Amino acid sequence: KQWYQRRVAITAGEAPPYDPTSVAVQLSELRTQMREESLALLEEMYNSQMEAVNQLVEEVKRYKEMTLAQTQACTEMLQAQAPKLERLENMMEVARAEVRLISQHKLTWQNTTHSAAGGLQSDYAVDGVYTLSGAYEGVNPIQSTGGQGNEVLIVDLGALFKIHTVKAWNRLDCCQDRPIGAYVYADEFLIGGFNEAKNLYTFVVNGEVYAQKIIFKQPLNKQMNFIEVQVFGSGPFGEHEV
Repeated sequence: KQWYQRRVAITAGEAPPYDPTSVAVQLSELRTQMREESLALLEEMYNSQMEAVNQLVEEVKRYKEMTLAQTQACTEMLQAQAPKLERLENMMEVARAEVRLISQHKLTWQNTTHSAAGGLQSDYAVDGVYTLSGAYEGVNPIQSTGGQGNEVLIVDLGALFKIHTVKAWNRLDCCQDRPIGAYVYADEFLIGGFNEAKNLYTFVVNGEVYAQKIIFKQPLNKQMNFIEVQVFGSGPFGEHEV
C-alpha cells in the first residue's frame, strides 16, 4: 500500500526525496506486521481445530459411557434371567427325552394317489383319525397309492428324531393283504417288513436310530394303503448331537 501511495505521489510530483533507510525500515515493519498477522491467523486456526477435537473427544466419552451403561444393563438382565433360562433348558431336555407321537399332521408325500373319493391323499395317513369304521371315504379316510408298482409313502418328521416305534394301521373293510411285501425305513435304515395281513403292524426299533423321514416302499405291483401311520420317538436333535 505504501509503495502504491509513493508511486501515486511520484506521478503527481509530490513525492519526498528518496530515502533508502526509510524504505528499509518500512519494509522491516511490513514484514514484522505480516509475520504477526500470520501467527495470529495460525493461532486462530489452531484454537478452532482444538475446539473441534475437544468436542469430538467429549462426544466419544459420552458414547463410551452410554455403551458401558447399556452393557451393564444387559449383563444384569441376563444374570437375572439365567435361572429361568436354565429351567427352560431343563424342561426342553426333558421334553426331548420323552418318547411321544411325532408324526401326526406332519408333511407327507406319495408317488401315486388312488383317485377314489376325490383322491386318497397321503395326508390321511397322519390325520389322527383311525377308528374301527370301514367307511374309508367318510369318517375314517385312508391313504392309498395308485397301485402302479414301486409305490412309496413318506412321512417327513420335520427334524432329526430318535425313532423308537412305528405303527401302521391296516384298512378294515377289505384288502388287508396289500401291505404284504412292503418295507419301512427310517431314512436309509431298514426297520422291518410286512409279511402277513393283520389290523395293526408294530415295528419296535432297537438301538440308536435317528431319522427325519419314515419311508414305506412297496416293490410289488399293488396298492399300499393305511388308515393311519404313527411314529413314536424323542427329540428333535441336531446333527452334531447324534
